[in-house]
Amino acid sequence: MSNHGIILYTASHEFVHMIREGSPESFNALADFIVENYVKSGVNVDDLIREEMGQNKLSYDEAYEEVIARACEDFLRDTHINEKAKALYQQDRTLWEKIRDALKKILDNLKELMEKGGLYEKGSTSQAAQLTAKMG
Repeated sequence: MSNHGIILYTASHEFVHMIREGSPESFNALADFIVENYVKSGVNVDDLIREEMGQNKLSYDEAYEEVIARACEDFLRDTHINEKAKALYQQDRTLWEKIRDALKKILDNLKELMEKGGLYEKGSTSQAAQLTAKMG
């Protein structure tokens, strides 16, 4: 995995924690969407939560939040991301727009930092630049 990928996955993970603190209703909608997709895929969410609790000595709520945050990282790696994004858009357009706007802001900030550090050249076709353009 490239450094850009690691940064993007970490940012998406931390973004989930920010949503939980800043907008519990949006977090709950996002969590419901993720849990619903896990259940459709045959994943036992309670097992994931219990595993997280055991590995990191977290409370149930803390482990639940970590499971949701980690799912958002996985969401970015998913080859079916377009279908899932479309489903989220249809299910909760407001949440979809918040996530889109936040990811765009994160990507814009990353691009700016990378430009300052010489890791990104204007006109580049990096994954972050492509994703930012598509989200516009």
